[in-house]
Amino acid sequence: MNSGSFGVTANVQPLDEELIERIESHTFDSLKHIRWRNRSLDFHTVRDLLRSLEKASPTKGLISPREASDHKSLLTLAKDPDIKKHSQGSAGVRQLWQVCQVPDFRKTMHDVHVRLLKQIFINLQNPSGKLPTDWIAGHLEKLKRTDGDIDTLATRIAHTRTWTYISHVQDWVSDYKHWQEVARRIEDNLSDALHERLTQRFVDRRTAVLVRKLKDRSQLEAEINENGDVLVEGHFIGTLKGLRFTSDLSTGSNDARTLKSIGNKAVVKEITSRAQQLAQSSDDAFSLSETGEILWNEMTVGRLSKGDSVLKPKVNLLASEQLNGAPMEAAAKRLNDWVSHEIATRLAPLVKLADLPLTGVTRGIAYQSVKRWAQCLVIN
Repeated sequence: MNSGSFGVTANVQPLDEELIERIESHTFDSLKHIRWRNRSLDFHTVRDLLRSLEKASPTKGLISPREASDHKSLLTLAKDPDIKKHSQGSAGVRQLWQVCQVPDFRKTMHDVHVRLLKQIFINLQNPSGKLPTDWIAGHLEKLKRTDGDIDTLATRIAHTRTWTYISHVQDWVSDYKHWQEVARRIEDNLSDALHERLTQRFVDRRTAVLVRKLKDRSQLEAEINENGDVLVEGHFIGTLKGLRFTSDLSTGSNDARTLKSIGNKAVVKEITSRAQQLAQSSDDAFSLSETGEILWNEMTVGRLSKGDSVLKPKVNLLASEQLNGAPMEAAAKRLNDWVSHEIATRLAPLVKLADLPLTGVTRGIAYQSVKRWAQCLVIN
């Protein structure tokens, strides 16, 4: 809306002029369609409700949504005899639809969630029209336990959130404020226990220090010695060989994943810088090992693999996942160009031989000659 400038952070590449122009002029690809669902619902019968939910939009460009969980639950419950018995009138249909809209915070299998919805609906059919207090209490009591691993605690928290939602439907619950408070306390206790379990994963002082540093800044500066050892805040976290970072494997699996993440963030600047230098390097900076690895300043940065033919091998750039965008493309192009130039220069007779319009036995002899001599000459 106002005149200004565009900028990028860290090692993100500058925005293209074309992209800047599109942003300034508000020129974007048009949407082909928008998902829409009818809000004028018919609650006379369950069948009428389903028909109104599935009604197509009269406006072009508005299409039906992907199968929503509440709609899917309604389709399943509508087939249940017990549900049919209590959803004959408009009030019953409205209540059934309200129950179907209880979110599945637990992300369980569909059948498991539907069973809970059925229990809620059937329990609401008692004379009081409320969920039984002892039934609610029984479910919440099971969730109070704070033992178990991280996944177990996270699952209990998700279950608790379902009951928190239910307690906020005032028509369903007697003394709803009490149950809201009970659910909140249970979730708080479970969250505290989950926090303790997560903290235990970082008992290693080195990892704990680096995680804290990572939270305090967007970019960790790494010190890399001549052997390729990567030190962050004085702590060894792995090695950088060529364009690839390998985290310290002497730690447990949990710490190893954390160190890899920290290391990738810490060395991204150095990897990008090396890729840019590689792209500008002269031919004498490259060489090929006996095992088909491409070396740049004696560091492995690529590898040859089977391509369309022995004179057209595939060139694979060996780089960390943190290298992307223009620097990665430039480095890959430089390796391809070097390999193509080496083949064209050092194997010129074989290239010419391969291009000759030979047939029969002559073609077979030429093929074997190209294959054998190419393997020897490229390496030597």
